[in-house]
Amino acid sequence: MTQANRHIGRFTAPAEWARCFKTELKRVMGQCIVVRAKHLLVSDVIEYWAVCPHFRAIAEGEIAPKYRWVFTADGDMWPEEETGL
Repeated sequence: MTQANRHIGRFTAPAEWARCFKTELKRVMGQCIVVRAKHLLVSDVIEYWAVCPHFRAIAEGEIAPKYRWVFTADGDMWPEEETGL
């Protein structure tokens, strides 16, 4: 993978969204390619690692940043990188 296409990130979604095929999760999955998914039992969320053109490119060896998906009432959506610990 070259530097130009290392748009890798991670995000979480409530596990219930996957169980009930929530529209928001289906829309997110249409924007990215999931390369890893892990159910975090204690918090009942699924952590996804994905490649997405909307994520910023990361350097070799950099830890994939965490994103949260924003949904608006008029149907727009985009990922925002989370900052801090």
